Amino acid sequence: MTMPTDQENVQAKVVRYLQTAHAMEQQSLDSIEGLARQTEDDQFKQALALHANETRDHLQLLERRLEALGEATSAVKDTQNKLMAAVSAATAAMRPDKEGKNARDAYVTAHLEIALYEMLERLARRAGDEETSDLARLIRHNEEAHAHKIVAMWDHFVDLSLRETNMG
Repeated sequence: MTMPTDQENVQAKVVRYLQTAHAMEQQSLDSIEGLARQTEDDQFKQALALHANETRDHLQLLERRLEALGEATSAVKDTQNKLMAAVSAATAAMRPDKEGKNARDAYVTAHLEIALYEMLERLARRAGDEETSDLARLIRHNEEAHAHKIVAMWDHFVDLSLRETNMG
């Protein structure tokens, strides 16, 4: 039995990060779709629809990259994250100040994804896997743009939050 080289260990970690990224994107998609069903605000609903389409694209890109590496998505990670998204959506539906807190959660999720893709980009570069590094950079830029869209809508979310407070 031969021991894996350091390079093989780094590439194995790249695959695990790709699988984690796929699971996180699946959880994000499930959450986005749940938020879209809950929100009554057309502007937020439209932003969520655009982000859902982008997230579907990310899932396909990650699946293709894993296939190119001779790997598959992680069914265990995908299932765990689907369950977490379902619990999160149920909790979000029942809480007060729904629109403001949903925006906050979307912003936090975008930054978790940004961090994941930053790590994946750097790991892939160390492994000499430029295709994965480029993919991670592309998706990270998309997530950064999404976070900026939320920032541009903060005042709108505050208005929605205040309107909800006045109604309740």
